[in-house]
Amino acid sequence: MAANTRQITGHDGAEGAEESTGDKLRVMTGLTPDALDLVARNFELHIRKSQRGLVKLVPESGGLTITVKASSLTPTARSYESLKDVKVPGYRIERLPALDIHRALEQTLEAAAMALIRTFREPLDAQKWLRAPNPAFANHTPISVLEDGKPHAIATVLNAAQQGVAL
Repeated sequence: MAANTRQITGHDGAEGAEESTGDKLRVMTGLTPDALDLVARNFELHIRKSQRGLVKLVPESGGLTITVKASSLTPTARSYESLKDVKVPGYRIERLPALDIHRALEQTLEAAAMALIRTFREPLDAQKWLRAPNPAFANHTPISVLEDGKPHAIATVLNAAQQGVAL
């Protein structure tokens, strides 16, 4: 089932209820619920694609388990399934456990919303920043990065800026 911001960040409308992540993002970004659903769908696509390419290397005699890209083990590998004939001495190759995409989305959207709130406080200031080309995003607008399903990038850049680190 595709991620949907209305399902995982819904606001119950109760008096005094805490504002939902979706509500915070709508206010700070000016995006519509449909646009935020697009953010969620694109985030899910990115996560599923990146997860397919990752596998675990588990040491046969104890030690640290390593998560690697399948293609780092053999150039033509793109997933766990494509590694059935590959042997790595001292390790067994395992499928990476499935990620709870809804939880990851909620946490990532919350981090982006909180970074926007801490940095700008006022929605109009955040919206102005979101719509201006930014060198930290290869001169793309932050709003386009968000719409591409990369809310973590917004949080990373804003949190770095708060720490005095330019990206």
